[in-house]
Formats: sequence, C-alpha cells, structure tokens
Amino acid sequence: MNRVTEMATSALAAFCVGVAVWPPWSEALYWSAVADAVGTIPTLAVVFAVCAVAGGAAARLGLSLESLTAGGAIAYALGMAGIEATMSPDSPVHFLLYAALLGCFLLGALATSAGVGEAISRRLADG
Repeated sequence: MNRVTEMATSALAAFCVGVAVWPPWSEALYWSAVADAVGTIPTLAVVFAVCAVAGGAAARLGLSLESLTAGGAIAYALGMAGIEATMSPDSPVHFLLYAALLGCFLLGALATSAGVGEAISRRLADG
C-alpha cells in the first residue's frame, strides 16, 4: 500500500471510529443512557478504552503509526469542520472530546506498535 492510500485508509478508519463511538448528532448518542445507569466517569473510561482497542486493531492490520497519526489529524479536521458547518454547537466541547478520542485511538496504535500486548502476554504466561 502506498503512503497516500495508507493515510487515506487511516483517515477513514479514524473518522469511522469517532462517529461510531461518539455519534455527533444527539439522537444517536447511546452513551447518554449508559452514563445515566453507571455514571459519567465509567462510561468515558469504556469509550476511551474502545477507541484505544480500535487504534490497536488498526495498527495490527498493518497501518503504520505515522499514517494513523496523519490520517487521524485529517479525520479530526474534517470532522470538526463538518460539525461546525452543519450543527452549530452551543459550546466547543466537541473539539476536546474528539481530540481525546483520537488521542486514545493513537495510544492504542502506539501500544500495539511497541509490542505492549505481546510483552504483557509473555509476562502472564511466565507466571
């Protein structure tokens, strides 16, 4: 896969994860019901963990950390421009939320690229 294709694939992956994990339109935001049941902090912990796992999966599928970072930045910029243009949000909190989601996505990719999962598995297997 050439660099442009890999970056475009990475941008699409990051964009889809962001929309799937935290839909920008309030009617589809299923996490509100979860937060009402278990609380905001545990809900955000699950959301951020899901993003990290998705980033790890993207890295495991062969997307480089560089492409995921560049593609993630493109997805973030396009997503924020889209939200601003179509939804007229009351506050800028979406900038912070989606930046945190992207950060967790990239941390998951970084951990996978660095072999953190394999090191933990070896350590657990050794007892």
